[in-house]
Amino acid sequence: MDYLDKKIVDVLPSRRKYDLLNYFMLIPLEERKKVKYVSFDMWETYRIVTKHVFPEACCIADHYHIIQELNRRVDRVRIRVQNRFRKTINTLKPKNNNKTITPEELIELEEASRYYYVLKKFNWLLASTNKKILDVNVERRFNHRLNRYLNYSEILAYMLAIDDELEEAFYLRNDVTYFYDHCTYDTAKKQLEKIIIDFRSSTVAEMSPFANTLTNWKKEIINSFIIVDDKANRKMNTAIVENRNKSIKLLKHASNGYLNWERFRNRILYTLNEDTTFYYTSIRKDGK
Repeated sequence: MDYLDKKIVDVLPSRRKYDLLNYFMLIPLEERKKVKYVSFDMWETYRIVTKHVFPEACCIADHYHIIQELNRRVDRVRIRVQNRFRKTINTLKPKNNNKTITPEELIELEEASRYYYVLKKFNWLLASTNKKILDVNVERRFNHRLNRYLNYSEILAYMLAIDDELEEAFYLRNDVTYFYDHCTYDTAKKQLEKIIIDFRSSTVAEMSPFANTLTNWKKEIINSFIIVDDKANRKMNTAIVENRNKSIKLLKHASNGYLNWERFRNRILYTLNEDTTFYYTSIRKDGK
């Protein structure tokens, strides 16, 4: 076992070391050298294994997981701001019930209640990229809690105006989304370096550490803009694998688990393959 093999063994959990190494080592080196691209999420072990097992492959960080992690960080900021208003409500609501609240405190309670309501009910707007939903020209509907006519775009603007840090976190996330939507492989490096500077200079505690993540995975992020299929203008990602994983999880959930492995395996193959039938033999195209 060479140095890289030892490095993999040190990183992997003990129960997975033997199986993973043996699985890849069964594939001839000549075949492994033919692999051009490998896409994965931001787990260091994947990068180590890929560089050793597929020496000619280009490592790609899947953009979905980067946006997903950013959405989690934005949501942490939202929860922090929301809890601040919840604390105010818990403090002033008993006074309001006991009729001992001052006019100033009543105004503060009403304001905190509105802010808490918006942050709680419309939290999904912070992660939405649906242009139809966020269109400013969408018809307004009356919101009884806010006592005004609003569409989703205006509700989002109302939410971002509540707290400066939440607004900053939201627009930092949007910068990364815009980066993936509009950059090419040739322009990605320059734009990514600007984004890293913006994150590093951010005053939001949940967002500034992400600059280190972007720096650590800089090369793999830039590689995600490589066009792997010129005809379809397609980039590499893990969408198919994520879809299969989700389908398998749904199958397990719907069945409340399987006790028979062979039965479970056959059910997965039947579900995931469109050309699979419940017959012992495949159906001929002529219908016979």
